[in-house]
Amino acid sequence: MDYKSYLSNMSQEILGLDKDLGQLGEILSEDSISNLKVYKKNYMNHVFNILSGDFPALKKYLGENNFYFFARKYLIEVGIQSPSIAELSRAFKVYLVGLHSLHEDDLIEDIVKIDLLWSQSYPQEIEVSSGALEFWQELISGDKSEKVINLDVLVRIVLINYKGEQAFKVLT
Repeated sequence: MDYKSYLSNMSQEILGLDKDLGQLGEILSEDSISNLKVYKKNYMNHVFNILSGDFPALKKYLGENNFYFFARKYLIEVGIQSPSIAELSRAFKVYLVGLHSLHEDDLIEDIVKIDLLWSQSYPQEIEVSSGALEFWQELISGDKSEKVINLDVLVRIVLINYKGEQAFKVLT
């Protein structure tokens, strides 16, 4: 078994503490299981904090409860597959984009892409719907406007250093 498999199995065991404990229940005492449940709570909070930091606009767009619902759903269904924090957020992005329940909202994928570009400079360039960047900026700032988002027109965006500050540049 490779490292990724061990990490995934550990993640699944920790997250499954509320279910039938199976083999884990046979080898651990009740006190140990209680301690693991505390670890699970800390584990979940740590992951939620990481994902909240990497996806601030998505969290505002979905609402905190819905965001945590999808983050928890991701952890239970997929688990952590890599020791890299950056990979956690990238895998969460792939997971969200693949969820059929979110496909009715065309903006989710654009918001996720922009969040990840801003938080991790990943990937180097993205393509999103026209107006999505402005909508993302409004989510972050809390401003409201009537910006029109054109899902049929795509623009390319890169992250640049402008006078020592991180900034977006629209290429097309």
